[in-house]
Amino acid sequence: MHRTTAPGDPRDIPDYRALFVLDMKGYSVVDSWRMANHWEDLESMLTTAFAQSGLEFEWRYPLYRDPTGDGLILALPLARARLLVDPLAENLHRLLAGHDRERLASVAPIRVRMSVHVGPLPDSHRGDPINDLCRFVNSDAARDAVEVAEERGAFVALVLSHEAFQVIVRAGRTERLRAEDFRFTRAVVEKSSPSPRGCTCRR
Repeated sequence: MHRTTAPGDPRDIPDYRALFVLDMKGYSVVDSWRMANHWEDLESMLTTAFAQSGLEFEWRYPLYRDPTGDGLILALPLARARLLVDPLAENLHRLLAGHDRERLASVAPIRVRMSVHVGPLPDSHRGDPINDLCRFVNSDAARDAVEVAEERGAFVALVLSHEAFQVIVRAGRTERLRAEDFRFTRAVVEKSSPSPRGCTCRR
């Protein structure tokens, strides 16, 4: 007998989205009275970096936005996922580097870790894709990548899920970044069991 799923059934597979999360390194140790300005500086640079990357409309009108205190989560149309990887990461790095050259010694530097994932996102914006996105950016691999980036004078550490890596980088949709620019690792959060999905970090 032929059976169909009723419209609106929660088991239906929702549209795939490009998922982006960003966290600032060391935001929790910034003086409380400086936190608002610290975030405003980063938000201003994000606005510029998104515009420079061809994502001005998506920055202003994302499908989903959720501030996280020391960063934010965005959902964008899947077709725009490649721009979150290349050139956004590089554009944001240049802006953060410029900010670092001009900041007062009393102002903490801004370094960030970014994660990009792709997956089916329901209207509730809850589910494994968002959970995995946050695991990646909070993983030991992402935190280690920030330390390596700092040693190399970089201000952005980029972490991609395996799914994002396959459809963006491996598929050749980036202009500057190539597969060899990334290293494969497994996301582990706070020394807990590893995520079921691997991730890739920019070297």
